[in-house]
Formats: sequence, structure tokens, C-alpha cells
Amino acid sequence: MRLPATPMQEPKFECHGVCQMGQTLYASIRDAVTGRSEWCELNRALGGWTVTDIKPHQVILRDRRSGKELVLNNTAAAPAEMAAASEPVAKRKPFSKAWINSEDNPMLRHLQSLPTEVVQAWPELPADQKAAIIDFYRNHGWQLLGAEYVNGSGTFTWKNIYEEERSAAIAENRRLYEQSLSPEQLAAYRSIRRNPMMNVLNGRLTPEQEAEGRRRRAEADKFRDSLSAKQLEQMNGIPDFTKKLGVPDVD
Repeated sequence: MRLPATPMQEPKFECHGVCQMGQTLYASIRDAVTGRSEWCELNRALGGWTVTDIKPHQVILRDRRSGKELVLNNTAAAPAEMAAASEPVAKRKPFSKAWINSEDNPMLRHLQSLPTEVVQAWPELPADQKAAIIDFYRNHGWQLLGAEYVNGSGTFTWKNIYEEERSAAIAENRRLYEQSLSPEQLAAYRSIRRNPMMNVLNGRLTPEQEAEGRRRRAEADKFRDSLSAKQLEQMNGIPDFTKKLGVPDVD
């Protein structure tokens, strides 16, 4: 008996920028299924696909088995006016403040590392190529503070442009959540948050620490059981700053 063939899932790759680094063109390609984003040069393998062409405005991938080609338009290449005219009003404009602080941004929470060869060659890169790379990261919300080289090894220091606003949004989420709690719930919540971290020696908890861990879990379970569905949703959403900062742009 022959089992029916399992249909192949269509890949969801996106290109969020193309930069020249030294003599090589690199494309920032994101796998929208996994959320992973990385720099890819020509002939780079991505799963069953290979990068076969990189141009400033688009990247071409080829399926190694079927030969099928996938054309990815570079989001950074289209002028803002064209993007605004061709997309729905509610669509976030690429590289705007709202886009940077939304799940559309492949570098929303984590920086996409520079290729090793670029880090090594950074001191000798032409100024215009350095500027293009710095602008690319700034467009995704990251500011280069400096690059330091010791014995040929480079360390890059970055800062998120919206770090303070994100912290303020999270603090506001927590304030609104605490407002929804009863006095008893609020006291329990703050008591749980005040629990200090336990120092684990040699990878093992002491009997006293194990007992304390059971007490904390019971306390947390009791508190969670006291929450309504809406309160639980609010609590889980405290770290999510995107609902305040990643709203669609309004012209």
C-alpha cells in the first residue's frame, strides 16, 4: 500500500534589505515561518533552496530539487510613497516607528548578527559601505554605538532606539494590569514578584531550596487560579509593547 504524498509547504521567505560589504552583496532574508533572519550571500543554502541572484531591488532563490525559482522583492528598495500607495491604509510602512515596533520587524527583539567576514573586514570597509550597513540596522531599530578591535577580534555595541519607550509601554501594561486586581490579588502578586532568585550550587538544589520551590509554585498556582480570563490575558501581555508602539501609522 502506497501512502499519499505529503504536500510540501510553500516557504515564506522575505527580504528586508540588501547591503554591499566589501566586494560581496548580502541579502537579509527572513523565514516568516520560523521567524529566523540572517545575512545570505550568493549560493547560500536555505533549507532546500539556494540563493542564486542578489540585486539591490530583489533576490532570487531556487529549489534545488525542482528548479523552481522564488523572487523576493527587497522591502527597503521601494520608495515610501510607492509602498503607501500600493498597500492598505492599515499596513505598517516599512522601517517606520510602528513597523520597527511590530512583529513585522525581523529584528524586533534580537539583533541579526553581522557575517564573521564582515566583522573581520570592518576597519578596512569603505565609508559608504559602512554607512549602508549602519543605516540598515537603524531602519530595523538598532543604533551602532561603536566597534572595538583587540588583537584582530571585533566587538560591536548596539542599542535599541526605542528601548526607553518600550520599557515605558511595559510599565504601563503592568500598571493597568495591577489596577484590575483586587487588594488581595495585588498583595499576592507583589509578594510573588518579591521572591528572590535561588542560588544553585553545583547544579543541585538543597532540600531547603526544593521545599521553598514547592511553596512558591503552590503560591503562584493559587494566585493564577484566582484570575479571570481577562486578567490572565493582561498578565501574559505585560511584556508586549507592540500593542502600544506597533500600531499602524496614521498620516
